[in-house]
Amino acid sequence: MTFAPNTPQDYATHAETGTWDLLWVHLRPRPEWLTLLDWPTVAPGIRRLDLTPVISQRVATALEAAVGHHRAGLQHATAFAINAVEEALLWCSRQNPRQGASDPQVMAVVEYVSARLPEPHTVASLARIAGLSPSHFAHTFRRHTGMPVMSFVQRLRIDAARELLELTDLTVAQVATRVGYDDPLYFSRRFRSDTGTSPTQFRSR
Repeated sequence: MTFAPNTPQDYATHAETGTWDLLWVHLRPRPEWLTLLDWPTVAPGIRRLDLTPVISQRVATALEAAVGHHRAGLQHATAFAINAVEEALLWCSRQNPRQGASDPQVMAVVEYVSARLPEPHTVASLARIAGLSPSHFAHTFRRHTGMPVMSFVQRLRIDAARELLELTDLTVAQVATRVGYDDPLYFSRRFRSDTGTSPTQFRSR
């Protein structure tokens, strides 16, 4: 299961289960993980995948490795832990009924945009990357991701902006430029619309 930010959570064991083991990780996902995390929604802010026993064991092994790397505190421990989490998500994607991560044309566009957020993107320009007509590409992209093309691009940009605001000392204007917004005021409006807070308020929190 995945929980979106600010989603209320309450844990308890099932009456017939007794004890249980809980493996969890709290993180801000990389932009390229968003398709991997596009699971079926079961409640507001909560998504879930039903895994086969074999895939479930592989996911558990990867998450256990992530915990081990985190606790070890050795050089590059964080990078090893993040890679282990990504491995778990990749195994989960094998069971995703939406199969957004399995379409090579969609994935090529997601990877292309993630690596080039500052560049101007349009449905037509990204359709050329996918090798499809704009209308066919727009239909295919929405079918596999559940979002219009440019809404997905905006989500990638806002997620990257959140990370830059949290982890760097770049000004709001510099962050806007880094993620593809030439106008800082327009960026601030888009950021507030998506997150409910201004870039400055987000950073101060």
